[in-house]
Amino acid sequence: MHIGQRIKSLVEKKTSLNKVDFADIIGHTEQSLHGIFKKEDINTKLLKTICKALNITISDFFAESNQTKQNVKGKQKRAHVTFELDYTDTLEIDLNNKKLHIIKK
Repeated sequence: MHIGQRIKSLVEKKTSLNKVDFADIIGHTEQSLHGIFKKEDINTKLLKTICKALNITISDFFAESNQTKQNVKGKQKRAHVTFELDYTDTLEIDLNNKKLHIIKK
């Protein structure tokens, strides 16, 4: 999943605000918002802020984006998202199997 494209899609679908106003709500400029749209990953604090502005939960953010993709053989591809929780832990979300894992380093 491309996080930035997912955010852009939700901003366009879930809000009637223009991008300048949405950027202001999350404490960014329009230019930095366009930079967010290009990101393939994002820190959790910013994602929480964006989700709050969109009036959705982080779970909703990932649940709605879990559109199953098929590979050439027709098998589902696995979808994982990871977050660095702090210097010692990582949260891994397995979207296909609907599991959360906290990995201790």
